[in-house]
Parts: sequence; C-alpha cells; structure tokens
Amino acid sequence: MDGDKATPLLSVRNIDKRFGGITALDNVSMDFFAGETHCVIGENGAGKSTLMKIISGIYSKDSGEITFEGRNVEPKNVWHMFQNGIAIVLQEPGVVGTLTVAENLFLNNEKQFSRAGVLSLWKRKKAAEKVLKNIGVDYIDVTKRVSSLPYEQWKLLELARAKTNPGLRVLIIDETTAALTIDGQKILFDQLNEMKGEGVAILFVSHRLKEVFQIADRITVMKDAKHVKTLIPDETRLDDLPSMMVGRELKHYYRDDWQASHDGELLISVRNLSVSDSIRDVSFDLHKGEILGIGGLVGSGMHVLGRTLFGLQHYTGEISVNGQVVHLTSPGVAMKHGIGFIPRERDKEGLIPMHTIKDNISLPNMNLVASRGMKQLVSLQKKRQLARDYMKKLSIKAPNVNTLCINLSGGNRQKVVVSKWLARDTDIFIMACPTRGVDVGVKAQIYRLMESLKEQGKGIIMITEELPELIGMSDRILVFKEGKISREFERSKELDEEQVVVGMI
Repeated sequence: MDGDKATPLLSVRNIDKRFGGITALDNVSMDFFAGETHCVIGENGAGKSTLMKIISGIYSKDSGEITFEGRNVEPKNVWHMFQNGIAIVLQEPGVVGTLTVAENLFLNNEKQFSRAGVLSLWKRKKAAEKVLKNIGVDYIDVTKRVSSLPYEQWKLLELARAKTNPGLRVLIIDETTAALTIDGQKILFDQLNEMKGEGVAILFVSHRLKEVFQIADRITVMKDAKHVKTLIPDETRLDDLPSMMVGRELKHYYRDDWQASHDGELLISVRNLSVSDSIRDVSFDLHKGEILGIGGLVGSGMHVLGRTLFGLQHYTGEISVNGQVVHLTSPGVAMKHGIGFIPRERDKEGLIPMHTIKDNISLPNMNLVASRGMKQLVSLQKKRQLARDYMKKLSIKAPNVNTLCINLSGGNRQKVVVSKWLARDTDIFIMACPTRGVDVGVKAQIYRLMESLKEQGKGIIMITEELPELIGMSDRILVFKEGKISREFERSKELDEEQVVVGMI
C-alpha cells in the first residue's frame, strides 16, 4: 500500500440504506487508502454494489457519513463525484448505446472542445482516439455507436472514460471482469496497477475469489447488508472466504460423481452445422439427462453455437430435435421445440431490466398467464402467482414480484432468467456462462439445479469460459477451436485443465 496508511483517502461511517422493506446497508463502515486495491466480496444482495453506488453518487444514503480527502461530502450525482475525483465502472451497462464512442467518453464534458459555442468534432475525435490508445484499445472506432460494439468493449470504454479525469483519486470497479475476455482482463489489471502506482485508490468488487487474492491489498467481506470482516490476503486462506460470505460451509460446488451418464435417448442431433465464418461443419448429439459442456477461447465459435440453436443465427446443415428435422429460424421456433436460452449477456438479452420480476418471468409464458376463456387477455393474478411461485422456488431476494429487475443483484437477476425457462417446462437448456457474475452461494444453487434437471431427463448444453465449471459439471466436453470441434472428453476424475486447454490452443 502506498501513501499514508494512517490517513484514509476515503471513509464511510455508519452508512444505512433501505429500499422499501429491504435493508441494503446496515451501519456499514470502511476505510480506503491511496495506492491500495481494496476488494469487497460477499453474496449477491450483501450490499457491495449499493455501497459503491452511494460513494459514486448513483444512490443517496439514508444516514451515515462519507469523508473524502479529509472533508465530509454529500454525493449529489455521478457527475458531481466525477468532478471530485471518484469514478465508477458499473456492473450494469454504464454507457449510452445510441451515442458514439467519442460522445460517451466525453459526455457532459464537451466544453473543452468548444470555442465560441461551437463544438469541434475533430478535436473530440482525436482526444477520444488518444484516450483509447493509452489503455491499449485503439482498435475501437470512436465514430461508431456503442450499441454496435461487443459488450466487453462497453466496459473498456467506461474504464477509458474514468481515465479522462485528470483529478482521478478513487476508481470503483463493480463486477467488471465477468464481462471481459482474458485479453480484456489483462488490459483492466494493467491499468489498475498503473493507477495504483499513481496513488489512486482502487475499490474492487468481484465474486472471483482467486482473482481477488491476486490483486488485493485488503479484502472486506460483507454479508446481509453488514460489514463482516476486513482481511489481509497474506494472513488469510482462500478456502475460508466462501463460508464467511454465505455464513455456512460449502462442501462442494460441482458434481461429486465422476461417471458420465444419460439415458441414451437423443434430444438434439446436429449434423454439418456451419455459420458464416464462425462455425464450420460441426456435428454432435445431446441426450436426455446429459450435461454437454462446450469450451473454447473467445472467438472459437462456442457462443455462436448457443445463439444458433436458439434461432438467432442463420445456418446451414441439419438440426433434429426429438428425431424430427427442424429449421430454427427464430427464438419463437426454438421455443416451440422445447429449447430455452440463458445468454451470456444477461442484461442485454436475458431479461428486460426496467420491467418487473413478474413481467420478465411471464414473457415467454403467456399461455400460462392468459385469462380463462380469453387467451388474448393477460390475467394479472396469474402473472403474480407465477412469479411468486418461482421467487419461492429459487429464493429470489426482492420485496415483491413488482420489483424492477434493474434493482436486483446479479445473482437474483440470473434466477429470474432461469425461472422463465423452468416455468415453461423447457426440455433443452442452452446455458451460456450460467454462473457469470454470481456469488459462491448462487453458483452452488445453480449447479444443484442443473443436477436436478439432469435427473429429470432434461438436456443441458453448458457453454462456459470457466474450466473448473466445464470439468466439474459436464458428462461430456466438446472443445471448440477456430469454429470446429478440436477435442472431445468424457467425464473423468483424471481429466485436468491442461488437457482441455491443449485442445483450445
């Protein structure tokens, strides 16, 4: 830790925050120092993101005190705190999709490019290109609309926007690495190390405990809206953190059997599948009661496969479902054949964040919530009951079914996405990074759900970038490389990550 250890750069004292009947923060106090990476961990709903949003001016606190650079501050909004030297890279989308990259980088800060009231687009463009070059992402076209870019680049733009602030003293990173590839993570960590060396305080929220141990100077555990403990990594065991976070021992995440199993009956048969330049001549089968793992590097074609099987990509080749050749031309067609899709980009494609829990769960289940005798009309009572049922089944933490999904934690949002397809009695689940951005407790819950679905004879295609998850949950593993299946592995206790990686590279 650089800087004066005795004097925090930023302190929060006795912070309280409630949303309706839910306590989000309960008397939380913490100190953050210049030149330090302070990681904050905890279950979804523990209050981590709420605290960061209060510090950055997104939410107002109900009570308590914030001290920054030795003076009390009352955050008014994000721009107010940005001007004071505090910036945040959000877990949710933090850019305006309809604006260009350059417009987003200097949003609300355009005066520096104006003269006599006239904005110089050329100066702003050059400044934007310089900012992106400085963090190593000059391949991003600053004239493009952000909505046309991959989600990973949205997060990198938020990082670049923070660095446009010459007076930056505190940078908050809230669950950002879950959206980044390996290359994107390297860019982020390189920038954090550079800023840390310049005396910037890094407040880092993550569910990835190995990652936390690698970068943290201190680690604070939160649970049930409270500060539990602040730890020094060198004095702490990684294996102790999950139980601190969830308040109980997690004996295992993954399956405890090592025998590949299914009932032999085919659910999906794919033959000679090709998708533009992304997938080339791929063939495989999925059986009832089977978890088929798909692994590969970014750009290998594995994510395109998931989208194709849900009718989102034009393809050539043949796909059969339950022995019948089908033409998956749209999500509607895929759904009629019993296919559900849990996408990697949860907030962009998995749910509508500004709608309620009941709206999101009901969306693909209109037949279940239609009024009796008048299928054109929706029964609000049925919508509420359907949502209540799945809030209870999956332990979704929210005040009620009318809660907007934007106000839920990442893990609870994922449970809403899963609920849609459970309510539909889906037979084939395509799960793309199913535990991305969720805490250890929700991870274990999703894995137990997958085992239950397997026992029910459902088929699961699990596309994942996490090797322990791939090996720990799959009956079979298909490794994608350059649009083709390069290796196939059966479930085995002897299978290790190195063997799988060889097939990827």
